[in-house]
Amino acid sequence: MRSTLGTTAVDEQRPTGRGALLVIGAGPGVGLAAAKRFAREGHPVGLVGRNAERRQRLSNEITQEGVPRAIGIADVTDAEAFTEAITSITDRIGPPEVLLFSPRPDVGWIRPVLDTSAADFSAALGSASWRRLRR
Repeated sequence: MRSTLGTTAVDEQRPTGRGALLVIGAGPGVGLAAAKRFAREGHPVGLVGRNAERRQRLSNEITQEGVPRAIGIADVTDAEAFTEAITSITDRIGPPEVLLFSPRPDVGWIRPVLDTSAADFSAALGSASWRRLRR
């Protein structure tokens, strides 16, 4: 199933000169807390998730910080939509310096961090998306 791509950004906000935070699987808990913290420190914030309405609500919660922000709507298991979302976000706020990867599309992905390899991470992102993040 193809995910719907959607992005938004606040272009009139002050440029920050700081590296962006990209939250993949952005939700109201850890994702929002990290986004708010980084935004308070002046970092642009990108949020990726499957639900446009939820992502917009999260983005609205960091509006008062005055940093550029963008949202992308995609399921991480849809490589094409995910790559489009990452591309659109990084075009708007710049490449991420920090990546918070916390989607929950499949319980099989969950394992102790020390048991997670670079190959696991790359497979989860998809090769095209991973190359886009590394640019």
